Amino acid sequence: MLENPTDTATAKRALVRTYNPPAYADPWDCVEDFERVQREAAKHPNKGSAALSSVVELPRSRIRPWMEGSRPDCYRGLQTALSHDWLLESWDNDTARALNQLAAWVCASGSVHDDFAVHFVVELDLEDWFEELTANVGITVRQTRVDSDRPPEYTPSEHQTVLGRVLHTWTGVQGDKSALATQFPRYLQFDPDDIATAFAQAYVRLRATPAERYDGQAVQLQENRSKGYYRDLRTLLEWVVEDTEEIRGSGFPVYLVGDAAQQLYFSVGTDES
Repeated sequence: MLENPTDTATAKRALVRTYNPPAYADPWDCVEDFERVQREAAKHPNKGSAALSSVVELPRSRIRPWMEGSRPDCYRGLQTALSHDWLLESWDNDTARALNQLAAWVCASGSVHDDFAVHFVVELDLEDWFEELTANVGITVRQTRVDSDRPPEYTPSEHQTVLGRVLHTWTGVQGDKSALATQFPRYLQFDPDDIATAFAQAYVRLRATPAERYDGQAVQLQENRSKGYYRDLRTLLEWVVEDTEEIRGSGFPVYLVGDAAQQLYFSVGTDES
């Protein structure tokens, strides 16, 4: 997982390394080879693939498709992420802040499948909020689950695996989330307070449920996760709320009461948030 999504060079490599191009132990080498072939082909427009293979010292069978317009999957994914501004240079834009909350959505109420396709479960009262976030990252979505007994589920209409790979590098989520029993996104330890707060708000709003304890002015977070995961979550919550006494419990469930519940749950996803 990334420790700093705004470290663009590291984020690029992390994204590319979610791919598995044939003949490459490190997928980033594939990107560099492809770009080198394109540069040399531009310098030597009259050379065919056989002649150019000697120049770049790569097998002709590898570079010939590249010279005919083919692109390695890892390179196409990188260019898609760059064109959508999903590889950040700073947090100071709507795309970056929306990605942060969608990362929380994946952790709390979504998934990244084994093939990296990302899905989001969206309660009906949060659809406007979700639509705003997806618009800010430049995607449209389609519904993948219509079930009267469960909330709708959505995936991007295109580039769903590229967005899934980006969010995977932020969160570690892929496949069965029970495997994340000891993990929590690392970047939250290092990024600005308002980014951590926005992540916590999204996570709590999506994952918590109102609790009858504490005169009904509380919500609870119940997770089947490790002590390490609990500590990371507790540290995040204590970081972003004003009064840490409003976080109750020595393990799961975690209760948020008073202003903490208002800040992280009741005002989120509404016109006031």
